[in-house]
Amino acid sequence: MTAADLPYLCEADEYALLSQIPKAQKTTVALVPDLATLAWHHAREEIVAAELFSSNRKPEIKGAIVGSESGKQAWCVWTRVWTNPSEEDHNTLHILRLVVEDGLFGEESSSAGYDFSPATETGVAGVQGSEAVAAVTALFAAARKEASEWDMGVVEFWNPNSVALAAARRLDAGAKVHEREKASISSLRWYGEGSGDDVEWVCNEKYGWC
Repeated sequence: MTAADLPYLCEADEYALLSQIPKAQKTTVALVPDLATLAWHHAREEIVAAELFSSNRKPEIKGAIVGSESGKQAWCVWTRVWTNPSEEDHNTLHILRLVVEDGLFGEESSSAGYDFSPATETGVAGVQGSEAVAAVTALFAAARKEASEWDMGVVEFWNPNSVALAAARRLDAGAKVHEREKASISSLRWYGEGSGDDVEWVCNEKYGWC
């Protein structure tokens, strides 16, 4: 996937996301994964890459996509983040946004593609063997390959659902969710009615960090 593929995919993602956000009693908040937001991350990536590699290398691959039939595709968009060699952190390939369209789950699960619930062991067991997990596994494998080619020590994805965790475990049986406590802690300042406990934040993925 290159930057030229993003306008259509962002439009499809935004439309599906807004139509499938749960209509619950709680106020629901989602940051829109639109083209401008993803382009910000990629502009940052390209500026740093130009400083590090001059014109020798350009981060032209922006993600990966599986499938060609609309409604039955899965894709992820990523960005590369380099750290100072003196720091303990690794260079990291961040998956900004992961999308699994509903058609990969079959007719019996019409809204599974936008499963906003956190990963659980029961959920992982329920999706094992699904076409959706196979597709996301291929995406994660592509991300891992890209990370290796750019000397990235880590591939990171925020707030995985059960499909994402099941896919990660196909590549690494020991994969698990890490609860951040010191760095990269997501937060949302709420100025509306009620307290933070009354607000449901969905699609809390890396693309929202700007």
